[in-house]
Amino acid sequence: MALTLRHWIGAGVVGCAALVVALLPPPVKRGDEAQMWRQDLNARATIANLMNRDYQLALILSRRDDALAQLRRTPAAPSSPAARVRVVVDARRAERVGALFRTGLEASADTLTSRFGAFDAGAPVVVFATADTEFKAPTSGGRVGLGRWLYLFPEMTDGRTCLVIAPSGRGSGGPGTFATSVVVGPCGYYAAFGAPGPAVAEWLRALDYYPALEPDWFKARRESWEPDVLEQLPYLSWGQALASISHAGLTLHASGCAAGKLPRCDAYVRELPWFLSTRSQRGAAAFMAERFLWSRGDAFSWYLADLVREKGPDRFARFWRSGLPRDSAFAAAFGLPMNEWTHRWLAGQRRSIFLGPTIRLTSTVLGFLLAALLVAGGAYYTTRRQVS
Repeated sequence: MALTLRHWIGAGVVGCAALVVALLPPPVKRGDEAQMWRQDLNARATIANLMNRDYQLALILSRRDDALAQLRRTPAAPSSPAARVRVVVDARRAERVGALFRTGLEASADTLTSRFGAFDAGAPVVVFATADTEFKAPTSGGRVGLGRWLYLFPEMTDGRTCLVIAPSGRGSGGPGTFATSVVVGPCGYYAAFGAPGPAVAEWLRALDYYPALEPDWFKARRESWEPDVLEQLPYLSWGQALASISHAGLTLHASGCAAGKLPRCDAYVRELPWFLSTRSQRGAAAFMAERFLWSRGDAFSWYLADLVREKGPDRFARFWRSGLPRDSAFAAAFGLPMNEWTHRWLAGQRRSIFLGPTIRLTSTVLGFLLAALLVAGGAYYTTRRQVS
């Protein structure tokens, strides 16, 4: 085969590239000053993040103290049926709490009072309607504000009240805007069943109470509630913003559990989904839950609600208040292991779960169609070229 001009040009380019690679200078080792400077930047960023979290927690505790002080000044009447779930408007910031926001909360609280009134072991739930606050923390410079619904359990309040901090001004609206489960969150389980047993409480704390975010077991179907992601976007990191859109897919543990791998079910109920940022379980933060933007699209936040819906409140109450270890309490209350029920629950929602090198029928058909199109296109092109 005769060498053409393009062959000589290609050989020259490859030869020059080889010379460049061979003559590259050795990598320069960074001096101790550069390494120390980089470590110092990392240390400063870590300290700034910790300070920002402390400012955030201080703001939350300040609103909690305002709510408890206001409750002591204006206690609910013992004969009032609304004492189980009641709305209290922040007196210091009442002018900044929208009227429609307050009306929507009160309508939801009335509905919840009728739902939870049938239970006699519940704890009172107070929804504290307050105004959001945003400022830049000194030194760290990060944003500090409420921004999301917060649920403070009795260990973090007065020992008996489950407190919901509902910030007005972001994601708020009029009557009908709030799903009833959003208003009380995990506090709904306290309102209906009282405080959980020690093993169940320890399990929920390790998961930031995520499986208990949706107490809507009294409805035949799950409620729907979509926050305004665009409005919240400035307050999210890139990872959180991506997770708020892409979280609907199952995690690896969830996929394995749905496919029948029971050890994966054990792992699934022990770990938070990948898209949730972990919070240090120290001090007061161990007894507080947050509602993330993407929580209502993930099945795990309905775990306990679906359990109550399927097994009934009486059997669930035995599990919830049991003094046994979590798995033993589950088996004693429901008559089957926790991992087995978890598998059935996930498999019922996702019926086409494949693990390993499995080829789907649709993929095979599409592959054959694509190959046929390529063969036909190639034959058509070759035929035209020979004719011409």
